[in-house]
Amino acid sequence: MKQDYPIIRTLIYRKHEQSHRTWQISLFSLIVLVLVGPVRAQRPAIESIARQQRNKQLSKNPQTPYETIYYKSGDLNIEAYFYKPQGNGPFPLVIYNHGSRAGSERVEKPMQFIAAILVPQGCAVLVPERRGYGKSEGQTYGEEVGSDRGDLMMKRFHEEAGDMLAGLDYLKRKEA
Repeated sequence: MKQDYPIIRTLIYRKHEQSHRTWQISLFSLIVLVLVGPVRAQRPAIESIARQQRNKQLSKNPQTPYETIYYKSGDLNIEAYFYKPQGNGPFPLVIYNHGSRAGSERVEKPMQFIAAILVPQGCAVLVPERRGYGKSEGQTYGEEVGSDRGDLMMKRFHEEAGDMLAGLDYLKRKEA
């Protein structure tokens, strides 16, 4: 007479179930690799095509004309570059409030790349130089704030926001 050992039957069933589960996970992983592999392999080519298209767009209008303007913000004269589409406005305005640049504080940077994208889309673009940068009056961020991360920094941020609003006010008056 054969003896029935339920514990052995249970262990065999569990082992078979684990083996089946491992097989399912392996199959799923293989499917993912087959589907994702070619996409990842094409990534450099896709990035290269995108870069070429961006450069082609920028090269269509490499020297977007601009006007250098100066406006008052408090007691300071702020330098800015104003780009606008051809024709009569009004045009939507983008104020490009870019970051500072350590090491080239007094070098004028009209940021033409941003205008080359926005002006053909019908937008006017104002690119202010921060106070202390380019030909804008005032101290640079480092000269005024240094390593302070408290009141001096917040005061500077508030003043720089005021510089952007002063540029907007200047353009409103100029167009009126």
